[in-house]
Amino acid sequence: MRGALWGIFIADALSMPVHWYYSVTDLKRDFGEITDYQAPKKRHPSSIMSLSNTGGHGRGGQSGKIIGDVINHGKHEFWGVPNMHYHQGMAAGENTLNAVCARIVMRGIAANGGKYDPTLFLNNYVSFMTTPGSHNDTYAESFHRDFFKNWAAGVPPERCALGTEGHNTAQIGGFGEPLRPLLEAEAKRLRFSPAELAGKLWDDTNIVHSVFGSACYIESSWPAVLYLAWKYSDSFEKAVLSNTNVGGENCHRGAALGALMGAAVGESAIPPRFISGLAASEEIRKEIDAFCAAFNARYINPSSCNSSSTCLVAPGSGPLYGVTGSPDVGFSNYNTFANTSALDRTIMSADSFLAGVFPAIAVQDDATNGSYVPTGEQVVPVYSMADTEDWKIRGYTKCPAYEDRLQQWLASEEFAAKAAETQELRNRVQALAPQLNVSLANWWNVYDAFNVWKTYGVGEAMPPVDAATFAEINQLAMWLETSKMRPGLTSNLLGGGLLGDLMQRMAAAEAAVSAGRQCV
Repeated sequence: MRGALWGIFIADALSMPVHWYYSVTDLKRDFGEITDYQAPKKRHPSSIMSLSNTGGHGRGGQSGKIIGDVINHGKHEFWGVPNMHYHQGMAAGENTLNAVCARIVMRGIAANGGKYDPTLFLNNYVSFMTTPGSHNDTYAESFHRDFFKNWAAGVPPERCALGTEGHNTAQIGGFGEPLRPLLEAEAKRLRFSPAELAGKLWDDTNIVHSVFGSACYIESSWPAVLYLAWKYSDSFEKAVLSNTNVGGENCHRGAALGALMGAAVGESAIPPRFISGLAASEEIRKEIDAFCAAFNARYINPSSCNSSSTCLVAPGSGPLYGVTGSPDVGFSNYNTFANTSALDRTIMSADSFLAGVFPAIAVQDDATNGSYVPTGEQVVPVYSMADTEDWKIRGYTKCPAYEDRLQQWLASEEFAAKAAETQELRNRVQALAPQLNVSLANWWNVYDAFNVWKTYGVGEAMPPVDAATFAEINQLAMWLETSKMRPGLTSNLLGGGLLGDLMQRMAAAEAAVSAGRQCV
């Protein structure tokens, strides 16, 4: 863990002077081959900071003063100057703003006994960003500017990042096993082979720029991270320096690579000059010490984590939690994870998963042979993927045979009768939300729009509806989805038998909870 944390700040600071250099010729001319920390030049040949909006997200003019007055105090004057370096004025070994924000997260977790608290983070983030002199970076990316545009307008912090900018801000933002097999498995999921690419004898610049892409987007940055980590799996130094010298979005790509490599090789295998050369080396060391101590107390040390039921379990140790009706099936937070597509769906699925499978209150239950149901504090990995890759949760969208049956059902007399029966409700909802497609075939999306806004406060703002109307919206959505998944349509498609088994287990779990038990 210590290696991973050091790796974030080292790789970011190494890349800072050549951050967003998309021409390697320019990079070599200005800096040569980077082997250690350097300060940035004032002029940046690829900089488009002068096109960025200082009053909010995206591109625009410099009349707005979110930059200068609200955040990044004293830096507004640099934004309108053509070819001004994004990190002008920073010293060798300093970290960019996003890496500094990672330190805010670390400090908050350490101060909160090893537990991440989103409200605490938001308060710390706002305080840090709005305090003059809290950092030395000139540039703040679009999502920072958008957040504080909303905040300055009086929007509560928890709602400031709900997405008014409309720009893709997805950022490339521990191991006990050999690194290469893990990297190869992930690369296979992304449909490329690091070994085959390495066998072509292309240099790293060609691989990153021409095969993957060197810009900010995760779909290009993440494969590049995997490739560099695979190629230099035995050398933290070679991996992070190669990342720096190929240019592009090397700071944030580097932070992910540095964390990966640092976790793989450990703190002791990181060259000492990289640690001592960080401008805030001593402060970062103290923060890493505090973070690791808090993490150890909360999740590792039995004398402290047992009392809060937050101990991480290793394979073959710790309690296993039973599945209703299947006494021989058990799971723990070690072999359990949430996996779904789309970030918002992932977050909501994970929230439901943790609330249901790992509820918030530890309860003794004889049905689990005296073991307790977890507390909700257990660490469970959560993975997101592109919808096109999601064959588990959304496999029904990729089965032509099922799609044919579904289209036949949507054209059936049964469906037409239901559409006529519910026309009055759909007319009422259309009047409330004219922008929605209220056709019966699209009704789940109608329900989803109202539900996520009502429950989570995210997505497009929906008008308020009374409880009776919302219940009608919900009931029709449930009818639609359960009808689409009934055996007559799915038969042996879409894991038909598995769906039935899953429904039985869910019903059994619901009955257990209704009877006053929390067995899952």
